[in-house]
Formats: sequence, structure tokens, C-alpha cells
Amino acid sequence: MRFSAELRAAVLVLAAAAAACGSDDQSTDLGEGGAPPVDTEYETFNERPCPDDSYLSFESFGGPFLITWCNGCHAVGLPEAERQGAPLGVDFDDIGLIRAQAERIWARSGDHNLTMPPVAGPEDDERAMLGEWLACGAPTAADMEE
Repeated sequence: MRFSAELRAAVLVLAAAAAACGSDDQSTDLGEGGAPPVDTEYETFNERPCPDDSYLSFESFGGPFLITWCNGCHAVGLPEAERQGAPLGVDFDDIGLIRAQAERIWARSGDHNLTMPPVAGPEDDERAMLGEWLACGAPTAADMEE
């Protein structure tokens, strides 16, 4: 499934609304500074566990994160000249593409990995959430209902 600019905008609006409203059902045990505790710098993606109580889905976290931090350069429809050096074919605007490249995304941006985006990236707690979401298989809300 590909996401149009209108759908991306709608996801951002919904994510902002959800963040503003909050929910006791989706609380996490936050560590110092509000970041989810990440005790270990995992050597590989395969070492990164998926917590049993993970609530992160594409709709609640993954999609908005990728739209905010990645799709400005990593989108199928972007001409090479507008990709800021992002390789052609390294695109994250489709859940299948995201899952196929989960290890690559994690190695550059998840948890303690800080090489992407190259300038002004997400906070540590967001990177920890990205690591968790990817380690859990980048689930959608529908996947979590099964």
C-alpha cells in the first residue's frame, strides 16, 4: 500500500490529536527524562527484543515517525535530485518496504543508532520506540488485533 500526501497529512493530524489527548491504556514505564528504559546497546537487530506489552503500531507510531523523520528523502515518488543523497530504492512509504528494510532502518535510526537522519534527528525516547516497533515486526493495528 502506498501513501498519498493527503493520507500522510491525515496520519500526522491523527497522531498529533492522539498525543494531545493521551491514554492511560497506552502508558509505558518511562525512565529518566521520559524515555523508555533502554539498558542495552544491542549489537544487532536480531538481539533487540520485542516487549510483551508493546502497544506500538504503524498507525500510532511507525507511520507518523517515518513521515516526520524519513519520508522527506526516502519516498518512492521523490526524484533522485530531491532525495538529499538517499539511495534510490531505499524507500519507507509502504508497510511492505518498511518491514523488508527493518534491520536497515534500525541500524541507522533505532535505539542507540544515530546516523539517520543526518541532521536534527528524533529524541532518544522516539528512537527507543522505533527500535521496539521494528523489533516487534512493525505491526499495524490490524496485526495487533489478531
